[in-house]
Amino acid sequence: MMLNCRGPKSVSRRLYAAPVWEAATNKCRYIKGLESNFRLGALRIASGFRTVSTDAIMVISGIAPVEFTAKKASKIFREKKSVMLPSEVRAVKEAARNRCFSMWQAKWDSSANGRGTHKLFPKIEPWVNRKHGELNFHLTQLLSGHGCFRQYLNRFGREDDPMCPVCSTPENAEHVLLRCPRFDVQRQGTESTLGTNVSTENSIPLMLASQENWTAVCTLAEGITSELRRIERQRRRETVRP
Repeated sequence: MMLNCRGPKSVSRRLYAAPVWEAATNKCRYIKGLESNFRLGALRIASGFRTVSTDAIMVISGIAPVEFTAKKASKIFREKKSVMLPSEVRAVKEAARNRCFSMWQAKWDSSANGRGTHKLFPKIEPWVNRKHGELNFHLTQLLSGHGCFRQYLNRFGREDDPMCPVCSTPENAEHVLLRCPRFDVQRQGTESTLGTNVSTENSIPLMLASQENWTAVCTLAEGITSELRRIERQRRRETVRP
């Protein structure tokens, strides 16, 4: 056991027993238990719905899967013993980090889950390495596709009709963000700040370009999801009304 007030620094504590944890991640029953804890942490960080897939919520929150995190820590723990110079230590950490991202990216590309989120940011590293931008409940709904959208609610039996009441097309995150005329005014205001039209391909790169852009998209996300939530509540009140 390590003391709270003395002993290794925090960086060393993160590496403590790393080789043991790496070996444990090779056993299915261990990794499932650890995955559950990592998933819960990711959901809390992103303020996401519990129905979001593990692969998607880990990417959105920027938390690498436990098996890759353990391998990275183990590699650093082992190789730091054979180097002395600060530059060599940095090189060891960078190599381990790049290997972690490479394995995580391969898993994300091959996953059958979270494909809507994958369309928004197919590359993990620029998102995880961003220098600005906080997640919130409203933004995560648009990033994950799990929120107050009729298609999502219909999937889980909370809405009879999955179609947009205005456009006669499935009401999902992509539709309300990019095309639904109900949100044209909010969308145009955001695009004025961004200096270009928003699309599936450019929304994340635009957000990562500056804090101003990030804030503009977050404001749009809050406006859209708050209005959809208000509409959903109104529908429910009308449904139960005698």
